[in-house]
Amino acid sequence: MNEPTTNGGERDLRVGARVSLGERVGVLRYLYGNGAAVVHFDREASTKVVPLRRLVACADEHPHPDS
Repeated sequence: MNEPTTNGGERDLRVGARVSLGERVGVLRYLYGNGAAVVHFDREASTKVVPLRRLVACADEHPHPDS
């Protein structure tokens, strides 16, 4: 389950890695089914299921100070 996934030539996405979806940044919690992931976005109380193809690995590995 911690296997890296590739995202259209982007850096590998790994469970626990910082990811972004547009302006939203969060942590990839786990892979969900085929082609989806559960992400906990900064400053949000719950997790969201999002398509893997829309996620981009962040260069910033540190959590946002307001999270």
